[in-house]
Amino acid sequence: MAVGIHEANHYLTAKKLGLQPRYGGSAIEHICETDQWVCTFGQTQVPIEEYQKLTIEQTAEFLVAGSVAERVILGFAPDETSQSDYEALIFSGRGKPSDLIWLWKKTGERMIRELQADLEAQRRLIHAGARYESEIFGIDRSVRASPIQ
Repeated sequence: MAVGIHEANHYLTAKKLGLQPRYGGSAIEHICETDQWVCTFGQTQVPIEEYQKLTIEQTAEFLVAGSVAERVILGFAPDETSQSDYEALIFSGRGKPSDLIWLWKKTGERMIRELQADLEAQRRLIHAGARYESEIFGIDRSVRASPIQ
């Protein structure tokens, strides 16, 4: 459930910022900012041209969204689920790392307060998380499965 909630908030935030997101499944990815390879269980993808047009504040909002969703909906957020998001901001080259760390923290705090205060947004997030899980991990309803014996 954590992956679905995490990615759903990235997706909803991307839409709010005017981006055209889509969901992607499991992958092995290269993180350019840190020159590391990671395995992901799912991801929200946005066109790079659109992503590069975001202000640094918008970029922080997009990247911190997954962690915010986990903290509000699930009550906790393991560091490893947002590590690549955090590093993407800190090593983006769009400011001093100390300023970007502060931006991550302040943006996250603001977004947590906003999501905690908005039950309708929480409902939308849970439904989006269910759609994500169904799309990425769900059963193909176009085929008939054999009954379990």
